[in-house]
Amino acid sequence: MGEDGALFLSQGLIKNNSLEVLNVSNNNFGDEGAKHFANGMQGGVGYKLKILDLSSNFITDKGGLGIAQAINTCETLQQLLLSVNSLSDVTGEVFMDEMRFHKKLYRIDLTNNLVPLRFQVVINQRCHRNDDTTDDKLIPNLKKELRK
Repeated sequence: MGEDGALFLSQGLIKNNSLEVLNVSNNNFGDEGAKHFANGMQGGVGYKLKILDLSSNFITDKGGLGIAQAINTCETLQQLLLSVNSLSDVTGEVFMDEMRFHKKLYRIDLTNNLVPLRFQVVINQRCHRNDDTTDDKLIPNLKKELRK
């Protein structure tokens, strides 16, 4: 796909009214592609994604910061997957701060990055708070389903 493909896809998502899951992992679009997705998240009234997978795309803090700052403008987002990139404590700290306000995001996958575990623990705690309050999950919570 590359960064040009990321630009066109993110522009299309601004007008999206139906797509809820987008997996663009392993597309090597790097920081510029991540910035395009962040801009789409911030500018898109129609941005209806619930799950966005940006794993394995060579994203560093340059692109990760934009994604972290954009999550609160994408109110429908429930899962954000960013594993196997090159994100560090800089991006982790912004995600930790931004998750104080997001009401539906119940999973941020930062595994196999350079984000310190202490940041990931806080991010996961804040996500779990939303896990208990989000009713319209696209993917059912299997733990809760098994308890029934």
